[in-house]
Amino acid sequence: MHRTRRGHVNVSAALEELRIGRKGAVRVKTEAKIYSAEARAADDVLDKIDKLAHELTGDPEHFHTPVAPANPTLGSRNAKPKT
Repeated sequence: MHRTRRGHVNVSAALEELRIGRKGAVRVKTEAKIYSAEARAADDVLDKIDKLAHELTGDPEHFHTPVAPANPTLGSRNAKPKT
């Protein structure tokens, strides 16, 4: 629970609902024409959801998944060649 002036916020429930809304905004952004009103509105929604999640969790990238390299050994000097 997150304490506010008005009471308490059920953070886990709020984050789940924000996740669903964010998923919808991502869908609009990926399907809309670039620079269209829809794409810009989706950007605004994503920004506001991320800011709210940051306020609730303290993590500015709460909904962002870290990107792992496709091949972690690619370019590594210690990588052993496949035989």
